[in-house]
Amino acid sequence: LFKFKSGQSTRTVCSTMVAEAFAQVNFPILPLVKEIEDGSIRFYRRNPKLCTPSDFDYSPYFSIIKYPLLGDTSNGKYKLLPWHNADELSQKQRGIYIDSNLPTVK
Repeated sequence: LFKFKSGQSTRTVCSTMVAEAFAQVNFPILPLVKEIEDGSIRFYRRNPKLCTPSDFDYSPYFSIIKYPLLGDTSNGKYKLLPWHNADELSQKQRGIYIDSNLPTVK
């Protein structure tokens, strides 16, 4: 997948792009924080290319916010959501949302 016409854009994944953006403003996703012998603290920025999606979960700077209308979906209830076909939307919105082969509500 990444060998055909590979360039920088095909080597960068979404989590890396987000991590690079935060690194540009000196707000790294998972920094290394070390306390040294004299009691002072040193901060080290991690290479954003090593960032994975789960790093945002472990970052001390990010909270995972679930969509409040759905409540707790950890038990699989999200699979029962009543999806509608995109053809019910305006022409402009249809380009953003998709129809799927899953059962839908008419």
